[in-house]
Amino acid sequence: MWTVMTKAKESGMTVDQIFTFFKSTGGEIGPLDFQEGLAALGPAITKTITEDELSEIFQDLDDDGGGTIDIDEFKAHCYNIPRLAWKAEKIRYEREKTKSIEDAAKMAEREATNLPLTPSGSTGAIMHALEDHHHQKDGAAAANMQSKEVIYEGTKLFWRTHEKIDIVMHEYSALHCIVMCSYNATTDEAHPNMIINKTMIEDTIEDEAVQEQLSAQRQEYCLRKQIVGRKLTDDEEAEVAESVRRGILSNYILLRLQQRENPATGAAEAATELFLKKLHLDTYEEGSLIIENPGIATMPLPPEKKEKVNVAEFRKMNAEIRRSSQELGRLSMSAKRMSSIVAASMDAFGGGTNPAAFGGISALNVTTRSGTAASIAVKQKVMRALLRSDAVRDVRRRKVAAFREYLANSLWYEQLCQELLERNASLAAEDKEGVLYEERGVRADSVEA
Repeated sequence: MWTVMTKAKESGMTVDQIFTFFKSTGGEIGPLDFQEGLAALGPAITKTITEDELSEIFQDLDDDGGGTIDIDEFKAHCYNIPRLAWKAEKIRYEREKTKSIEDAAKMAEREATNLPLTPSGSTGAIMHALEDHHHQKDGAAAANMQSKEVIYEGTKLFWRTHEKIDIVMHEYSALHCIVMCSYNATTDEAHPNMIINKTMIEDTIEDEAVQEQLSAQRQEYCLRKQIVGRKLTDDEEAEVAESVRRGILSNYILLRLQQRENPATGAAEAATELFLKKLHLDTYEEGSLIIENPGIATMPLPPEKKEKVNVAEFRKMNAEIRRSSQELGRLSMSAKRMSSIVAASMDAFGGGTNPAAFGGISALNVTTRSGTAASIAVKQKVMRALLRSDAVRDVRRRKVAAFREYLANSLWYEQLCQELLERNASLAAEDKEGVLYEERGVRADSVEA
């Protein structure tokens, strides 16, 4: 029962329209009306349900036990169906209870956005007003007959055939049509373009539904942009209105887009084709939404083929990354073991694990005075071998050469040498007989030299 009612709701029917479907002449639903209406909505259910079960369902809906189901009892049951479509319908019904307050708010919003005030139940007026407002914002593009803009780009999955269709919708405002380009990503084939009558879609959209979406979109926009305590600017209102307009047009088409077997034959033809299905509430004839080319010079191309993920290559790369990670782990463990060996070797010479203790070769001389006599002798031999090694001598030579180069380029060292020369020359001039130098044990001729 829930499945049948949910399918009816998802097809676009309101709860009042579903009630009318059971009792087209008005009034209340009787047992026979209920059985006939349920069979029309879900023919398969009458084959799987017994008369006793059907009578039990009818009694559940008949709350007052009067033998008939009125509109209030029918709504109460539908609004308690735990499905998303009915939850949304319940929210709409609860909003209607405070319609007097909401009408005042909607009146102010319409005046702010210059939308026409339309009577209840009218269709098409607001959608056309939104389109005219959009054209005024982009007058140059609207004047160009070939001007187009993408109003939708996405994917639709068809669960029956397990196929994924990439879809792009191009709107030609001046030609009053929408070109839908589609590509079957599952079979790697492009479907023929559909040219859809946009004016017919706009004429069937209820103004009240558009107003509700505008109100909801404004609230969502204010929350997303964190707008508090002020009205939306004209540009912000235009952005909200255009988003609603595009969403209504694209969702209208996507809701009716279906697959069927392609009557064409041949290996090059696709196994299925796309078409727009006429829903129960649609007043136009099947297929009338599709029109001939109204003058489009160059048709837009279908969506491009997306590169598929190579799972085998990904797994191979992932395995290579894991092998590299394991190799790095093994190298890291080897480095730790080597570090432990070096640290133990340093401990044997008494230096410990402090790197500062090994700032130079002189740090080794303290190790030759600790330990047993045998260990001291071994350490002394190691010390002499190290000091005589080419590596140590090379280190010494490089350090001496670096220090000499540093002194040769040092200004303060040059000034110090100059001051010493001048001082010695002054002392030598004052003590010509060399008395001061002889008292200090220094020969005067050595100073002159």
